Amino acid sequence: MYWFRIGKLEVTTTVFVALAAGVGSIVALFAASLTLFGAMFSSAVMRGEVWRLITWPFVEPFGIWAVLTIFFFWYFGNAVEDQLGKQRMASFLVGLWVIVSLAYLAADLLLPGSTPLAGLGLIELLLILIFIAEAPNRMFFFHIPAWVFGAIILALQLLPMIAAANLSALAGLLLSPV
Repeated sequence: MYWFRIGKLEVTTTVFVALAAGVGSIVALFAASLTLFGAMFSSAVMRGEVWRLITWPFVEPFGIWAVLTIFFFWYFGNAVEDQLGKQRMASFLVGLWVIVSLAYLAADLLLPGSTPLAGLGLIELLLILIFIAEAPNRMFFFHIPAWVFGAIILALQLLPMIAAANLSALAGLLLSPV
């Protein structure tokens, strides 16, 4: 099921978000200030720059990690959307977006240190973990059980936060629906 077509491309909820993130990433490549203008900083939101609650997933600077993030979002997002349908997937992604935004805003206000949000990475991580939770024993890349893969990618997110003692980012991630 798709919302509309662009030529032969069937635009589902996942494809729409991936395309928007890709366009935002390419635009940020040519206008680096766009990343700072759209990233979510709690201090900026508290000054009334509320658009940052909406724009942060789409302002990751273009690079290999942005491309990989968008690819994995698309890959796992399509699998989840096939199960949920386009309308429920749209509601699901908006819910994740709101919860992550509020979790990071609350964590940044309550704990010292600024934790800006920029890019689709955190939503992609949550989407992968939710995909894994559906069938934790399915085999992933190189015949690794999905739950092991999920534990590794979650550890790769948590360990740098712990090493840098970034309590605000750690609390934001833990308050998100992980």
